[in-house]
Amino acid sequence: MTVTPAVLFDVDGTLVDALAGQRRIWAQWAGEFGLDPDTVYAVAQRTRPIETAAELLPGSDARSAAARFDELEDEDASHGDVRQIDGAAALLEALAGRTWALVTSNAERRVVRRFERLGLPVPAVIVDNAATRRGKPAPDPYLFAAERLGSNPATASWSRTRPRVLPQGSPPP
Repeated sequence: MTVTPAVLFDVDGTLVDALAGQRRIWAQWAGEFGLDPDTVYAVAQRTRPIETAAELLPGSDARSAAARFDELEDEDASHGDVRQIDGAAALLEALAGRTWALVTSNAERRVVRRFERLGLPVPAVIVDNAATRRGKPAPDPYLFAAERLGSNPATASWSRTRPRVLPQGSPPP
């Protein structure tokens, strides 16, 4: 079996900047549920929306609370403020014909919408917040992306933050 070398990218803060919108959305969500926006955002930075809701609203219906966040962010993906990180377009254009994927804590549909709005190429493989049992920062999404690309994770290049690109074979920090 031939192993394909691959590049795996995080999205937010690496290729696009939608953080102002995310902060605004989480603040709105927090207000709707009577929570402190700073506390919510701190938790949201390390968990997926369903996990954020479950942690901050114990005993509540985490799925419906996360669904409300999804509604807010779907709207933002279509109309909110989003910018590409300097050099992102050139980097992705240079990867044309090569094997690469996006690994995100967001939903694939929102990533695709933002990339389309910015005119960035969309890869064949996007591993989103629902693709694996454990989300980032666990390695599972990156390992799954490498598997879907037919790449050995030990030889894949990983990029999680701008502008640092980790050497081949380095796991994400």
